[in-house]
Amino acid sequence: MKTNITLGNPNVLQDSPANVHVLVEITAPPAPAIERAPLDIVVVADRSGSMSGGKLHSVREAIVSLLRQLTPQDRLGVVVFDNDVDVIVELGGHIASDAVTKIRGIECGGSTNLSGGWLKACEILTAQRRAEAISRIVLLTDGQANAGVVEPDAVATMTAGAAKLGITTSTIGFGTDYDEKFLALVADASRGNDYFCGGPDQALNVFATEFDGLASVVAQNISVVATATNDATQVRLLNQQVTETDGRSLTVNIGDAYGEEVRTCVLEFIVTPQNQEGLKHIADVTVRYASVIGDARLHEETFPIEVTVTADFAAVGDADPRVLGEVRKLLVEDIRLRSIDAARSGDYETSDLLMSEVLDELTALGAPESELEDTRKWLSIRGPKDALSMKTMYSLSRSSSRGRRKRFDPDNP
Repeated sequence: MKTNITLGNPNVLQDSPANVHVLVEITAPPAPAIERAPLDIVVVADRSGSMSGGKLHSVREAIVSLLRQLTPQDRLGVVVFDNDVDVIVELGGHIASDAVTKIRGIECGGSTNLSGGWLKACEILTAQRRAEAISRIVLLTDGQANAGVVEPDAVATMTAGAAKLGITTSTIGFGTDYDEKFLALVADASRGNDYFCGGPDQALNVFATEFDGLASVVAQNISVVATATNDATQVRLLNQQVTETDGRSLTVNIGDAYGEEVRTCVLEFIVTPQNQEGLKHIADVTVRYASVIGDARLHEETFPIEVTVTADFAAVGDADPRVLGEVRKLLVEDIRLRSIDAARSGDYETSDLLMSEVLDELTALGAPESELEDTRKWLSIRGPKDALSMKTMYSLSRSSSRGRRKRFDPDNP
């Protein structure tokens, strides 16, 4: 793993407050062609009544496809939930053909006891934990939890606790009736991924993406800890990620890294006015992770963050263009989320004003035409936004901020 720390501007003006942006880039090495950590995956699938027809059929076939991609060192379990929770395929020790028959025999039921399904998967992985394996729960639903534990924060607390034991959770929202903020919160808390699967035909692609990522993991439990010194008053994260902070120290839980992947985050330090010129140590940034290939062990490296205080205004100069671009991109996503929240609350005028600002910024940043078109489509809808547009905008924001693809629908294969 290689960590690169870039300051937006290493110079600050004497006797003036300053916002110092720091871009943290963590580059993973290539994944070995043969050697990789074994996988323990438990799929938790919604079989409530709303999943009937093409939805459930596509999910069954996607699970079968996942089963066929596993190697002898990997294990797959399948749990389904409606009002009740059932284990369809035990974790490991099953005959593949029997497992396929059981998976294809899943039928729809009643309500959505999402927490019950997740708890059963966690119980299975905890009881059969392999220290050398990557343990992942893949939770899929097309609706909102209405049985068992339904409070988002309570479920996120559960998944966060499991993550500390090495069991992470990825979520898949199917269709347009699920709660995207809820599933994103659950995934973030557990250091997993969240996906928007807009149509049955995309189920295979979502499962393939998650499996390909897991099969190429080279580091897990990546965290970035930023600690301000007495020369800085506050530190915050610009990305949409779970943080633990007391204002002066902040921990970013990034999760895992795939082979040759670059995981990034942007930190902002608010520096108090400095009355003396010279080099100032304003913070430390520590990167921690666990390697899962080769020499599997914990790694930690600390980088001092230093700025030069100067009385010469001209010497401050311009910000690093690459860091500035990342900052602008993340600030755009903050505006986009505010627009979505305004639309949810029924304030469509404010929502459209904010999304117009997003469109202007995206155009200036040279965003892909597909993203610009999605934003224009949002603005073309007067009044209430349809569920598909809401989820498209939210997944775009998540993808941009987290650096991983979130959206899978017929218009974005």
